[in-house]
Amino acid sequence: MIYIPDGLSPGQKYPWIVGLTPNGRGERALSFLQTACDTYHWILVVPESHGTVLPWLALDPMMNDIIDTCIKNYPVDANKLFSAGFAGGAMEAHHLSVLCPDKVQGVIANCGIIHGAGLQDPDYPKGKLAVFLTSPTDGRYIQMKENAQFLQGRNWNTTWMEFPGGHNWAPAQYYTKAVGWLDQHANAH
Repeated sequence: MIYIPDGLSPGQKYPWIVGLTPNGRGERALSFLQTACDTYHWILVVPESHGTVLPWLALDPMMNDIIDTCIKNYPVDANKLFSAGFAGGAMEAHHLSVLCPDKVQGVIANCGIIHGAGLQDPDYPKGKLAVFLTSPTDGRYIQMKENAQFLQGRNWNTTWMEFPGGHNWAPAQYYTKAVGWLDQHANAH
């Protein structure tokens, strides 16, 4: 699924975000990221799965293909790609920064963590942006705090946003704040 906000200028390239859900249901990511994309003129790409959930790392070829196809066919800025996800989708969003370190500039992780293998990777990317969206009552809260420290140790610029509600999608206004923060810091990056 591709969401292109109204009001984009022909011939111009725009920041874009790959939205990832733990079950591959694109309309869920769209419902939380649409206002952010409309506000900041970001394009949203949401891979969808209507079949069996694939095992960890089996998505890598598909994700590379999606990214390359979008760069070729849509008005996306190849230098301003971001990834976002909830729960397992957040884990995949973090993984995209490892899979495509020359393309992914930042991550929004909503109640999700970096895969343990990534934390052991000596070549984990440096100098990117990360927004952590979480609730103090989420079971991954402490691990997300540790992830933020890990990324800060790799010279990532990070920000932390808390919302009430446990292990859930952050309300849409938090995504709008997160995209705004990325938009501001990507331009300064």
